[in-house]
Amino acid sequence: MQNPRINEGKKQRLRKEPSYSNQKYPASILVIDDDITLKPLYEQLLYSINPSMQLIWATTDTQAEFYLNENKDNRFIRYVITDIFLSGKNTGIDLWKKHADSRLKFIFTSIITKEKFSQYFYNEEELPLFFQKPVGVEICELLFRELAKTKRTA
Repeated sequence: MQNPRINEGKKQRLRKEPSYSNQKYPASILVIDDDITLKPLYEQLLYSINPSMQLIWATTDTQAEFYLNENKDNRFIRYVITDIFLSGKNTGIDLWKKHADSRLKFIFTSIITKEKFSQYFYNEEELPLFFQKPVGVEICELLFRELAKTKRTA
């Protein structure tokens, strides 16, 4: 005869993780950029500003698409910081257009100029937020502070 406590432990390990749709999670920022060297800086700045916010990093359009599809109900990712040019067939702009009906806030970064960036959005009434690379520590800190203050609408 097996010890019932051992069986109970096995049952607990076999339980599924809670669904994102059933729980409230802290706001997260999805960063889509193949420059992984920026990750420690972003994490340190974000944690110093708001330790409850989480940073999720994707280096390709496929990874980003996975996270965005998992976030259909906008429960855990609220902001997306993306490079325009990504590893893969899609650009950051393609992802923005595909998820335009969501309430995600997209922020673009790229080495291109603001003028060149605006040419990609000639049909849009309002341009998404854009920062030209290299994005300095001061700009990152300012951005994360603003995102941490932003109240979620719904």
